[in-house]
Amino acid sequence: MRTLLFSFVLGGLALSSCSESPGEFDVAHISGPGWTVASFTDGDDLYTSRFAGHVFDFQENGSLEIMLVDSSYLQGFYAFNGDQTRINFDVSGTEGLEMLREEWEIMGSTPTDFELREVGDNERIRFVK
Repeated sequence: MRTLLFSFVLGGLALSSCSESPGEFDVAHISGPGWTVASFTDGDDLYTSRFAGHVFDFQENGSLEIMLVDSSYLQGFYAFNGDQTRINFDVSGTEGLEMLREEWEIMGSTPTDFELREVGDNERIRFVK
C-alpha cells in the first residue's frame, strides 16, 4: 500500500512540474551565482548550445552578471511583474543572450531549477544550478 501511495504522489509531482500553466515561484530561489542553461527550445528546435559557457548570477537588486566561457563578464538586468508570474531580461552581447530579450512566463522553480516559457511563443528555457 505504501509503495502504491508513494508512486501516486511521485506521479502527481512529475505531472505538475510539466504543467502548461504558470507554477509557483519564489524570488529567493534564483538569487545568487551558478545558474546555467540546461535547455533552450523553440518548438522542436534546440538552441541550448548558444548558452554554452554562460554562468548567470541573478543578484537581488535586479542586476544580472553573466560570466562567459573566456572568463569575461557581461552585465544585464532582470525584472518581475507585480505578481511575480513573469520576468523580463535586458541583456545582450551574445547570440544566446539576445534570445532572452523577451517577456517570459515563470513555469515553476525550486532552489536548483527554474523554467520559463516565452509569452505568446513556443520558446522555453530551463536554468539549473
